[in-house]
Amino acid sequence: MNAEKNTKARERYASDPEYRARILVNCKRWNTANLEKKRARSRRNHKELRLVVFEAYGGAKCVCCGETTYEFLSIDHINDDGATERRNGYAAGGASFYRRLQRDGFPPGYQVLCHNCNQAKGFYGVCPHAA
Repeated sequence: MNAEKNTKARERYASDPEYRARILVNCKRWNTANLEKKRARSRRNHKELRLVVFEAYGGAKCVCCGETTYEFLSIDHINDDGATERRNGYAAGGASFYRRLQRDGFPPGYQVLCHNCNQAKGFYGVCPHAA
């Protein structure tokens, strides 16, 4: 029942400009009135997405030094090809990058590193922990 109802609503949204305008006004009004709620939901969703991506790439732990503090972790391009990806139009970072990894089925070529190990690898070619 819900799938059929959602399909009808999508069709109406696509074909009825007055309905679409009314929905957009209501969304803007709700977003303005509930800004903190929206921000909190966005932060929660982003954290959950990052944890899903970390788990897909071996867990929320730096593969170099073993750091487990969530806020210190990031996804690293194993082959140092992040700049090439960005030039080819892929997401640069943040939530859109994590969503792309999830949408693409967590492709190989990425690993979890803490920001220190990731920066050291980028600047010096190798992290001091690995040397």
